Amino acid sequence: MIVARDPVSHERSPSTRVCLANLLSPWCTMLVSAYLWATITLVASCSIVNPSVIFPNNAEGDGILVQKDGLHQIAQTEQTALEFEIDESWDLEDTSTLQKILREAAEPIYRHLRHSPKIMLNVGHDRERGPVALYRTRGQTTDTVLLSNTPLEYRPQILYQFAHEFCHVISDYNRLRSTESKNEWFHEALCELASIFVMHGTGERHLKKYIDDYLEESIRELEETEDFGLWLSDREHELREQPSGKLDRRSNAVVAYRLHPLFIRHPEIWNTLKSLPRSDSELREYLVEWKQAVEHQDRGLIDRIAEALLPDSSSDGD
Repeated sequence: MIVARDPVSHERSPSTRVCLANLLSPWCTMLVSAYLWATITLVASCSIVNPSVIFPNNAEGDGILVQKDGLHQIAQTEQTALEFEIDESWDLEDTSTLQKILREAAEPIYRHLRHSPKIMLNVGHDRERGPVALYRTRGQTTDTVLLSNTPLEYRPQILYQFAHEFCHVISDYNRLRSTESKNEWFHEALCELASIFVMHGTGERHLKKYIDDYLEESIRELEETEDFGLWLSDREHELREQPSGKLDRRSNAVVAYRLHPLFIRHPEIWNTLKSLPRSDSELREYLVEWKQAVEHQDRGLIDRIAEALLPDSSSDGD
């Protein structure tokens, strides 16, 4: 406690010091209480109202809020309705690094979705089943994504896996049940495209190199293909007949790289994936059905996809 000094003499009698102490004690207590209240209020306002004061904003101006509940933590941007719940299967006391990587994988696509749809994902990992987006069971409202048993510090693989599975989520995969469809190959090609789109878009050379090296055979095959429409028509029947879980990932990636430049020019195409038809129609007819299902403003985008994949035709149906 600080006691004011006399301007003339620095000496006080014991009785005087006791008297002053008794007089000032209530005031000092009030001042300390007021100071503590103001400090707590300021910190709370920074943490809740303006998270960017504590967490630096990224290029898009999104702050991150973290809420802890045991080993479960939720990260949410203030401007979006994209949330992650980290499953206990990770066995992490601090999930902030994982949350950051997941957000890096999802937001480059999510930011192009209109109306900021609410998406909550439970993210776990499973050596045997992952990476996979699990179909919901009756009564479930939260989507679940399982990644493989990847070391947390191996960011490229987590980015690659999660961007792919996030694409299944925005494609309304619970409705599509794509593993039951003859067009699963096409859905998988779009999700492979999501990983390419995200990792090329970071501007980090090592991430672009990581995915291009991994899919090197597909890149080479696309470069050596003189007539893409003929290449795809020759393969479509085989792709449609692949048993579930036995996909031709090389061919899917060829299709993904073929579409990649179009998605760079028109990233709003990601909005159309929620309208993919639940249909076994062959690709030419499937694209017509897709065009009819999307919002009117997006129909021209499906025409562009048709031109890229089937250069000798365009999707009809206005």
